[in-house]
Amino acid sequence: SERPCAASEQLLAYVRPGAPCGHFSAFAREYVDEAFCRRLLVKCPGNVAKAGERLRVALTWREQHQELLSKRRFAHAGDYRVIGADLARRPVLYMCSRNQMLPLAQCLDQMIVCMLQGIDNMPAGVERATHIWDLHGLMVRLNWNPAPLAQVVKSTDCYFAERMHELIIVDLPRVASFLKDAVWPLLTDKFKQKVKFLSAQEAKRHVLSQFDAETASRVVASMDLNRDARASLEDRQRSWTRVDSQGNVVPAFPAP
Repeated sequence: SERPCAASEQLLAYVRPGAPCGHFSAFAREYVDEAFCRRLLVKCPGNVAKAGERLRVALTWREQHQELLSKRRFAHAGDYRVIGADLARRPVLYMCSRNQMLPLAQCLDQMIVCMLQGIDNMPAGVERATHIWDLHGLMVRLNWNPAPLAQVVKSTDCYFAERMHELIIVDLPRVASFLKDAVWPLLTDKFKQKVKFLSAQEAKRHVLSQFDAETASRVVASMDLNRDARASLEDRQRSWTRVDSQGNVVPAFPAP
């Protein structure tokens, strides 16, 4: 229909000179295209003003993170990486808490770069990714402050609007329930429907039925290795590969 196109045009007009978001830098404004406007309107159906406010927040966030978005350099905080794709060719991003090496606040840059790499891998017609947060081995001392998770929610809600297909949370420990309690009220009902809390065995069954064979094999192997008490961090690091935008399996992180 014509209505969504007309609404997208209204949002695109927000970044023109003299418009509500016309004062942002050229770097910020270049992010605004028809596809982004359409995703914001999906996020805020029938409400251009609300979508416009999310647009403003997204551009503010983009200006604040210009160096990260441009250079994609981050402190290596864990194993968050694009591990493959599902049967609909949506990128699959995986991390395990046992491999977390820095406090949660220092993990955000790597998470953002990983999401950007997921977007790089999206073929035409695909706009969303599946995330797997394997919380086995979660260390409370690194995650006691839930504020960084709230920042992730905020960026997902605006800058990465409608980029999430599914969030699979594996083996949520009782000791981490305070993190869920802090973040859950910030999520929209629509987003909550995308979250699955699964045991390791349930997650494996889901992966085997929804992901391509190579990705499923990599995810299951990673989950098993991360649960092997004999495997050292160095052992696990040797298995950290990612799929790049050309479909090649490459080392997930540069050699130190």
